[in-house]
Amino acid sequence: MNDVRKFLKEPDRAAPDDLIQSLRILRLRREIILSSSRVDHLEPAFLDFVNQQVDAFDRALTDLLALLESAPLKPQEARDAEALSFVAEDTMTYLFLRNDSYVKKKANKTKRWILFLSVAIIALISLLLFLFGMVTILWRKTQRQRTVMRDQALHDSLTGLSNRRYFDEVSGPLVESALRTGTSLCLLMIDVDHFKKYNDTYGHDCGDVALVRVAATLRETAARKGDLVFRIGGEEFCCLVTTQNVAGAVHVAERIRAAVERRAIPHATSPVSPCLTVSVGVACLNPPGVACLEHLYAAADKAMYEAKKAGRNTVHVCGIVGHGGTTARLGSGGPSTWLGT
Repeated sequence: MNDVRKFLKEPDRAAPDDLIQSLRILRLRREIILSSSRVDHLEPAFLDFVNQQVDAFDRALTDLLALLESAPLKPQEARDAEALSFVAEDTMTYLFLRNDSYVKKKANKTKRWILFLSVAIIALISLLLFLFGMVTILWRKTQRQRTVMRDQALHDSLTGLSNRRYFDEVSGPLVESALRTGTSLCLLMIDVDHFKKYNDTYGHDCGDVALVRVAATLRETAARKGDLVFRIGGEEFCCLVTTQNVAGAVHVAERIRAAVERRAIPHATSPVSPCLTVSVGVACLNPPGVACLEHLYAAADKAMYEAKKAGRNTVHVCGIVGHGGTTARLGSGGPSTWLGT
């Protein structure tokens, strides 16, 4: 508009083409703004005012172009053209600035939405990671608790040895494996001699201590790979031994009997020895004999009671289960006796 007013200072000549072209471009720019619907998205309170400004701008620009295209101008026409230039400039400034403000506002709003969505996504990912971490911690804690509970369920709380429940769980598969592979599986039944008298003499607390010491002796003596020691109830223990023959199981049983005796745990009321002793019954399962876990357990239990009948502090051996073997008495120096199974 400054170029228009500069031209109007000398209105007695034709308007330059570039000036006319600039005004036409200006009108085209206004049409582009309106066609993009940016003005239509303004707040309703300003919409009527904006439309009035658009109409005023159109009229002023149209009349101004008409006057300039008809130049040279008379003095009155020049004054009218100057007035129209001011009107067009004012309305143009408002429209273009208002449109730029809208564009910037829309851009800022878009940026805010992008920022909000980014923060929301980061928060959601953080929440998911937190929940995953908590679930992992709880799962591991549950697994540890299950492991502890299973360990407590399968072990004797007093002696720390495996209990009868664990014996029932592992002995079946061991017998099946022995029958399948042809290896010899032996069961040692161990009973503490005259333990009721020990409790009556020294008290149950001392009896618990004695059982713990006996259990430690069994664990130390039957320490080969594959040997399993159990406390199956009260003062009764058992040991599963994998050997090549019966002699190997007898050797382990005799070592256990002698080791307990060497512990020299005082037992003043025992008619067998002045210290705590054990009686051991041995039974072996040796394929291809037709036998099962129940037969093996019954044979070892019978051998143990025969040892107790024979005077205690001895090892009695039952022959091969399922083959009609014999039972031999070994141990504390008495004569050997043979018992049928």
